[in-house]
Amino acid sequence: MANSYEKLIEGYERYLALEQGISRQTVHNYVNGILPFFKYIASITRTTSPPSNLDVTLKSLVQLGTSTTPQNQYRTLVRDYIAWLSTKKEVVSGKNKGHLGYTNNTTTTLIQYLRYFMLYAIKMDFAPDAPIWQKGSTTFQKLLPKSPKPLPEILSREQAVALITFPLSSSVSNLKSNISHKLRIRDQSILQTLYSCGLRISEICSLDQSDIDMNSREVLVTGKGNKQRIVFLNQQSLDTLKFYLKESRPHLGLNSRKALYLNSRGERLGHRTVQLLVKKYAKMLGLTQKIHTHTLRHSFATHLLNGGANLRVVQELLGHASPVTTQIYTHVSNEVLRKEYLAYHPRAKV
Repeated sequence: MANSYEKLIEGYERYLALEQGISRQTVHNYVNGILPFFKYIASITRTTSPPSNLDVTLKSLVQLGTSTTPQNQYRTLVRDYIAWLSTKKEVVSGKNKGHLGYTNNTTTTLIQYLRYFMLYAIKMDFAPDAPIWQKGSTTFQKLLPKSPKPLPEILSREQAVALITFPLSSSVSNLKSNISHKLRIRDQSILQTLYSCGLRISEICSLDQSDIDMNSREVLVTGKGNKQRIVFLNQQSLDTLKFYLKESRPHLGLNSRKALYLNSRGERLGHRTVQLLVKKYAKMLGLTQKIHTHTLRHSFATHLLNGGANLRVVQELLGHASPVTTQIYTHVSNEVLRKEYLAYHPRAKV
């Protein structure tokens, strides 16, 4: 006969699949995601692994009628579990396999899985309720380990210029009349528009011809949440765009009359195609770092700030809701300055 622990897991699987309508793979992830918690419970209660009566064990860990509320007891339990995951839990897969302690990102994911499970345990009266497990709980969010955001990869100004002019450079441009050359004209315009305007991949793919004002060099961009903003083309990008509209776009078909950038079938260009063409030209140019469309956006923002642009202005051009999001580029700018200082100041390494 299945013991209490096994029944609890089986019930949790049914709950996720039938009541919550979660896919089989996601159910598998949710269940596997709470197994470390069972091992932690076993380690602190010195029971079998996993404990045979987990519902009883949970109630014994968080007790009603004591001087400490379930909220505070859960807070202590989660905090201690995070400490165990971060320092004592042996990593079983990935590049850190065999080491003690999960990364902050993995630990955060496992704590999220624990929250889903605790909501079920409370629903089944296996554990007392407390606000900490509810969605949006500030107490829960404050307990999660904070992972520092890595600084975005950027191109130097020289690298950026080389990349956005590479498709039509003399080293790759040959037959002027074939479709390959027409696509190179399109590709160079895309690269220059990405860098000139600091666009996201979704934004450049959704551009229509009517979004471009050739006289003012303004581009109407629809960003996240359908929020619109005005950005600007530099003269070189505008010239290449005009060249594309005259010499290239008419030869790519008329399946999409509105879309600015078309594929070889005359349809609106997709995200995947843009991503691949950026990587293709970066590789042909010999750039060794991982280059994607957002690299040009990162470079756009960083180069503006390095040139003395106001943070608030860069925020507006990027379409960030808050200047806090844009501030990461000031960190990148400072890092660039630091590297330049260390490389060239005669006393920097003394």
